[in-house]
Amino acid sequence: MRARVATVAEYPALRREFVTMTADYEFYRRQAGGRTIPLVVLEPR
Repeated sequence: MRARVATVAEYPALRREFVTMTADYEFYRRQAGGRTIPLVVLEPR
């Protein structure tokens, strides 16, 4: 596996998908104080 941080272009779509899968994400995002929480993409080598 290869891990990388989602690009600026990928981030909005991945965030929407992640929010649907993870109920606590919006709570965590609010607790983060406005900073962008990186999303990590895992890809096969």
